[in-house]
Amino acid sequence: MVGGGFLGLEAAEGLRKLGMQVSLLQRGAYLLNRQLDATAAGLLQQQLIERGLTILTSSEISCLDYGRNPLQHDQLLSVTLTSGRQLKADLVVLALGISPNISLAQQAGLSVKRGILVNSHLQSSDPAIYALGECIELNGETFGLIAPINQQATQLAQTLCGTPAAYCSELAATQLKISGIALSSCGDIAGLGANPASFDACTDYLDAEFNEYRRLWWRGPYLVGAVLYGDTRLSQQLSQLINQQQPYYGCRSSLLLGLVDSAAAERAAVNEPQQNAA
Repeated sequence: MVGGGFLGLEAAEGLRKLGMQVSLLQRGAYLLNRQLDATAAGLLQQQLIERGLTILTSSEISCLDYGRNPLQHDQLLSVTLTSGRQLKADLVVLALGISPNISLAQQAGLSVKRGILVNSHLQSSDPAIYALGECIELNGETFGLIAPINQQATQLAQTLCGTPAAYCSELAATQLKISGIALSSCGDIAGLGANPASFDACTDYLDAEFNEYRRLWWRGPYLVGAVLYGDTRLSQQLSQLINQQQPYYGCRSSLLLGLVDSAAAERAAVNEPQQNAA
């Protein structure tokens, strides 16, 4: 199995449950590197290894090695990795993510980059043509999850029915369940990992025995990212704080644990006027 994203992990687990010996190759340093941080990904990897998967990160295939069976048909025998390591293989499954198909748009003369370029009203470079979904690119962003695409469909329908509505890409919480393992993330997790200057504090909780982990990224009083592993009940609350950019003056440890901070409202009432004045 090639690809350590959601579809690759689900496919690998499905093949394992059918009795196959599965090796999963991930080009990045850890699984689900756009949704998780290294700690959450490490917990996920360990759980999947304990179930019987072989997981190789920072690994890519260099070539497929074929032989001949008695009937003289080409038969896959193994794959060779860029590291030189060879793995026996009867089957290779690729789960490499979504690439926008822009060929029709190019033939029609529309402006494209990675996807079909659209504005906030999902209008292409031709004002009579609109586009939405996996094929588009908006402000440098492409889309591969159902939640934002459903929102695009709703807002485009309003526009086409005479009530113009602009699409605003929210950092909606990504909630996944991989063979019973619950995950959630919100915010630009990959960007936060690549740019430590984009936040100034973190709040963490880890219970390795029960495979529960939470991490919150902060910029001043604002929550800018959250990863939940194992217990995702706080996902909606944290997503709201991130998207609405509400300053949080309560106890961060209480927020992380889902506890009510009775003093938070009082602190917010004191600090909010100062925040507005600034």
